[in-house]
Amino acid sequence: MVAAARDADGLARACELGADAIVDLTAHDGPEALGEAFREAAGGDVDVTVDPLWGEPAMAAAHATARWGRLVQIGQSASPEATLPSAAIRGKLLSILGHNNLATPQEVRANAYERMVEHAAAGRLTVDHDVVPLERIDEAWERQAAFPRRKLVLRP
Repeated sequence: MVAAARDADGLARACELGADAIVDLTAHDGPEALGEAFREAAGGDVDVTVDPLWGEPAMAAAHATARWGRLVQIGQSASPEATLPSAAIRGKLLSILGHNNLATPQEVRANAYERMVEHAAAGRLTVDHDVVPLERIDEAWERQAAFPRRKLVLRP
């Protein structure tokens, strides 16, 4: 699995969580160069990309994707728009799939939530988080806007 991040802390955390290779999103000039970095990190063309970023990272993923590959789009934290050349899609028969949890049937979401809670209660699932006192909510909003990589929990 190849993971990407925008800074050293994110790259280090990806390694801690089991990434086989990492790519620094800020170390490449343009989507073609970034796509080549993805390809090098993966040891060849990429079959599936799960993309929470969109924008230039998605453009790079399209360049790195193998023929008949898939790009699963789940967010837009880098940009709400991406310009994809026709050849990167048609030439590879690339599938771009959007995912939104709200489109998942309620029963499926409920079952997944129940399993997730069971894993959390058993200690098999943890979430990096910081507790912030409610009176420091302004600080919490600023940290959230800066992508803290940790969930922020407000305490009354």
